[in-house]
Amino acid sequence: MKDEDDLKRKIEELERENRALRSAVAGTGKRNVIVVSEGSYQGHPTITFEVSGRPFTLGLRKASVVLYCSELVEIFVKRHKGEIKDLEIVRGSADNEDKNGKADVQI
Repeated sequence: MKDEDDLKRKIEELERENRALRSAVAGTGKRNVIVVSEGSYQGHPTITFEVSGRPFTLGLRKASVVLYCSELVEIFVKRHKGEIKDLEIVRGSADNEDKNGKADVQI
């Protein structure tokens, strides 16, 4: 019974996250949009980036490594910035309560 309740809760959480992501993308009207949302995988926190319908997810460990190396990542991006098209970040959340709006990426 508990496993069934956990599964139902997870399905509801995923449905809320899906609605938040679709709402965020639909509201922008742009192709080059990054939708950022938090979630979980097997009880562990994750952050998901969806770019043009192609999501990728980082767990806490990989996100920490990226943050720790942020200066190197910034240098890398600046070196190759000519290859980047305009992007817009739309912040969403799994529980559909935190919509901070949009923030343009300044590169």
